[in-house]
Amino acid sequence: MALLKMNDKVKQRIDDFHYHLREQTKRGDLSEEVIRNYAEAYYAIDILQLEMQDAQRTNETLRAERDDARREVCMNEAKHFPTMADPHRDAERRGWDCFKENTND
Repeated sequence: MALLKMNDKVKQRIDDFHYHLREQTKRGDLSEEVIRNYAEAYYAIDILQLEMQDAQRTNETLRAERDDARREVCMNEAKHFPTMADPHRDAERRGWDCFKENTND
């Protein structure tokens, strides 16, 4: 299968999965190649889950930074343009929800 770049740490993790799969299945009809492929797949799933969690954290950080910038724009417009005296109304006019407490929904 060899979907992953193999370094010693990756190989050890796959070997661990391989061992646990072999022990858990107790099936003699599965070849070592099949068990090894499953172990690599389990490892790939672990990696993807970690990358997804990292992407979610990055997304949350970027969303917070975006909302801060949007609030700043609305506040500056309210300060410098008398017709835009309400930053919340300006945000609503722009279709921004940057003044909501939780914008992750």
